[in-house]
Amino acid sequence: VEGSIKKGYTKELGIKVYELIYKFANYGFNKSHSVVYSTIAYQMLYFKTKHFNVFMSCMLNNVFNDSKTLESYIKYAKLHGLVVLPPNINVSKDRFVFEINRLFMPLSTIYSIGSIQEKAIIDERDNNDIFKSYKDFKERCNFLSQAQIEALIYAGALDIFGKTKKNMINNSSLDNEMILSYLDDVIDDNGEFDEATLRENEKKYLGFNLKYDISNKIDELVYKYKTIPLDKLVENNYCNSVVIINKIRELKTKNGDNMLSLVISDGKLDISAIIFPKFYNQLRNMVELNKILIVRGRLERDKKNYLSFNIVDIKNV
Repeated sequence: VEGSIKKGYTKELGIKVYELIYKFANYGFNKSHSVVYSTIAYQMLYFKTKHFNVFMSCMLNNVFNDSKTLESYIKYAKLHGLVVLPPNINVSKDRFVFEINRLFMPLSTIYSIGSIQEKAIIDERDNNDIFKSYKDFKERCNFLSQAQIEALIYAGALDIFGKTKKNMINNSSLDNEMILSYLDDVIDDNGEFDEATLRENEKKYLGFNLKYDISNKIDELVYKYKTIPLDKLVENNYCNSVVIINKIRELKTKNGDNMLSLVISDGKLDISAIIFPKFYNQLRNMVELNKILIVRGRLERDKKNYLSFNIVDIKNV
């Protein structure tokens, strides 16, 4: 303002111009900054469109230490046709490895496998050939603890050996190797853990479910039961949808009646859902986390214009 006055302008005009500059500063970019941002955005869009697999492998490599973001990116990649596989003891490195149309997760994405263990495994494999069998792996990677071997098993990194996880867990102790070396024919008749156990431990060691993701089954069930995917819902039309419940929250109305606020998912989309008091007693015992269900209801807007799925019935699959 003082500078404006010195140049012969009125104080009022100086204040008016200053206020315009002040407001613009909340969102204004200088030209060089804008050019850099738009150039990067254009380049990323090109690679995402023309070389999606390479683009996503780079994106994933930047977030694999953050399991929540990693899970979100992997879901996005899978929706666009990219196959993302668990760590593989004979393929994985310290970054996502891209092969044809598949991405293998790094070994260090497994809980309890740090960069030191990862480097030691990769060095052993690169210097002395791939691991031929579960026994070969244990003998050559004797620097790993039994807990770390179990982590590799549950994360799927040792599936390549063709044994069940239960069999490998039962024989994960390094102390067994001396006895096993004297046996010509070891019987692998331990069966396999139930799916709930496999799903629980995969999530424990990877931070999320990949091979045992319950939503993998949903597309098949949508076709079987002729239900409507969540992204195809039409407002105010009653329909059936196959979903899993990701979150459950108990609420009370102003009158003290019980109701439920939920987050439901079909593996592609998460949306809010509600069970009003009228159906609470009828449906409460059927609501269960991470279980596939067929829900009937309709998509509605509340007083704040938010969309939610109003559930009136639930059936087990």
